[in-house]
Amino acid sequence: MSSQQIPPMAAQVFLKTTWNAMEKEELEKNLMQALIDDPEIGDSTNITVNFDPFANSNKGKIELLGKVDSELDKNRAEEIAKVNTKNEVEILNNLNVK
Repeated sequence: MSSQQIPPMAAQVFLKTTWNAMEKEELEKNLMQALIDDPEIGDSTNITVNFDPFANSNKGKIELLGKVDSELDKNRAEEIAKVNTKNEVEILNNLNVK
């Protein structure tokens, strides 16, 4: 990652084991903001973040949906999600390249 910047950080609360609806929405919002704040992703406005806290044996699952401009943007979005969840949450990268 020599030429890339470190991904922006979102909420640091992904290590919880119980969630309520408000926290779920806040986590999705914070991760979306990290994607928007990243200067390496061309256009993150077509990305949707869905967080299911009860998936994967209650470990949680984040699904990235939508369209991005390139394979690099797709990989970067996944990297941002992984960094911000400390790899504690399953990431499903279902982004499509335009």
